[in-house]
This record gives sequence, structure tokens and C-alpha cells, in this order.
Amino acid sequence: MVAIFILSLALFTGATSAADFDQYDLALNGTSNVTALHQFPSVVQVEFLDYWGWNVWTQNCAATILTSRWLLSAATCFSGPTYPSTRSRRIRAGAVYRHFGGQIVDVDFEVNYQRNVTNETALIYDMSVVRLRSPLFYNNLVSQGAIIASGFQIPTGLVVNQVGWGRQYVSFHL
Repeated sequence: MVAIFILSLALFTGATSAADFDQYDLALNGTSNVTALHQFPSVVQVEFLDYWGWNVWTQNCAATILTSRWLLSAATCFSGPTYPSTRSRRIRAGAVYRHFGGQIVDVDFEVNYQRNVTNETALIYDMSVVRLRSPLFYNNLVSQGAIIASGFQIPTGLVVNQVGWGRQYVSFHL
């Protein structure tokens, strides 16, 4: 009886994981937009290896391509209890759909931004620079992001785009 329960649980988990592959494509400002990757080819998926030992990769974060071997992401994606080592992260670039397609590259190491201020919220300093084990190959779906010049003043009211894979609603305003 226990074996039947475990088998049923495994089949259910596999079915829900398979359904998740088709559920989320690249979203732009909370709206599903398959062409968003053509507009923002510098955005990549950061995939996590599950820490339960099932050997399943899931996309939980995103990053921006700085060069073919360096990315900018959130430090919370590369630290904490779900980050035992670089072997638990990989990058998927050039994929419109979550968990499917594109180039897969392993993470070599990360450099998390050090907080010098202790009285502010953790998310203000939530930055990580990530080096890849091998370079990304640029094409129409994978390219370097633009870096603004030092000293550039961001104007008040500037419209920005929120791009990523996942839920198709905006959860908060920046």
C-alpha cells in the first residue's frame, strides 16, 4: 500500500511538473509575450537544482547578461539555505519558455555584493555578479545587456519594463 502511495505521489508530481513547463512563457510587464525575448535578449533564466534530491531543475530567478561569461542577478538567488554550492545553479539563455529550450550553462562562481549598512532592508543590496563555466553564444535571442554610463542620472518617472518567466501579474510597484 505504501508503494502504491509513493508511486501515485511520484506520478502526480511528474504531471504537475510537466504542466508547469507549458504554463509560463516569458512575460513582459505582467502580460504573456512570446516576442519579449526578441525585445530583451539579455534576460536569462536562473535554474535551481532541487535540494530534496529529486535531481529536478526549476527556474526561480532571472539574470541579465553583462558579457558572454558574466551575469548580474539577485544575491538571494546565489546565497542562503537553498544554495549549497554552484552545482545547484545553472543558466538557461535564449529560451522563450520556462524550463525548455535555449542554451544551458553551468555557474562557475558568484560574487555577492557586500552590505555595509545594517539598518536598511536586505533587498536594497541584493546583487550578485555570476561567472559562467563556459561562454554564452550570442544570437538573436541571447545578447549582452546595455550598461548605462557612470554618473547617468535616471530621470523621475522613467518607464521601465519588468521581464521574467512566471506569474503574469505585477505584484508590486517599484
